Amino acid sequence: MKSTSLAVSLTLATTLSVATAFAQVAPNSNSGSQGLESFRLNHPETGILPLGDQVARVYGNFSSGATPSESAQRFIQSSALALYGVQPADLAPIGPFESGEHLVQIMPDREVGGFKFTGVYYSQQVRGVPVYKSNLLV
Repeated sequence: MKSTSLAVSLTLATTLSVATAFAQVAPNSNSGSQGLESFRLNHPETGILPLGDQVARVYGNFSSGATPSESAQRFIQSSALALYGVQPADLAPIGPFESGEHLVQIMPDREVGGFKFTGVYYSQQVRGVPVYKSNLLV
């Protein structure tokens, strides 16, 4: 089975755009420098851009799967709590669009047709209640 590597990019922001990847989640006390350092040790070739004392963007190849959704889910399961203090179960595959679509084709590939990447959107929910403007694009 072919494994699809994704460059995962996360950013804290107040608005969303398909061209840029954003994450805005309500953190809890389980995130912090220990989780960040552990992530860096496990993914030494991955870049991290801080924004104050939070992780604004993570970029590089550190997640894989047979599909973009599988790769994104693996990242969430392994890293959401450590990097953002968010329980993986609190991230639902719901996009910020009116339709709720959570899979978006990104960056046209004119040489072969189609697109180079698939963005996988998630929204944070706590006990089933959506967290206002909380979005994650993997």
